[in-house]
Amino acid sequence: MNLPNIIDMSHEPAEFLTKEFAVMVRNPVERFTSSCARLMKSPSEILDNHMDNVHVWTLKSMGLLDAPKAKYFLFETQLEDCGNYLGLDLPLPKLNGEPVENKPELTAAELARVQAHFADDIALYERLKNA
Repeated sequence: MNLPNIIDMSHEPAEFLTKEFAVMVRNPVERFTSSCARLMKSPSEILDNHMDNVHVWTLKSMGLLDAPKAKYFLFETQLEDCGNYLGLDLPLPKLNGEPVENKPELTAAELARVQAHFADDIALYERLKNA
């Protein structure tokens, strides 16, 4: 299968950003709580000690925020559209979902910190959701 829209991430970021590519944009708060479950750490532990973990990188820190060649898809509603864009066989399989019961409830203070950390991601997510 020829997948022209899948990028080999082993190249320098500047190189892969010159090609068209897909970016799945997930609700950043939901992504954070899923990361807590996946890493088996409390929200405060991640916020205080593990913000450099790939699971909590921002789109901006990965060079994916407002990238001119990016085609953005909402994770919650456009997963199949993204798969179609990439030329993948549909329907896409569901992999590695974290059980809801393993995801922590954030305190107001934790939520505020997560929202501050992911402010740019949240703005993109809301823009896509309301488009």
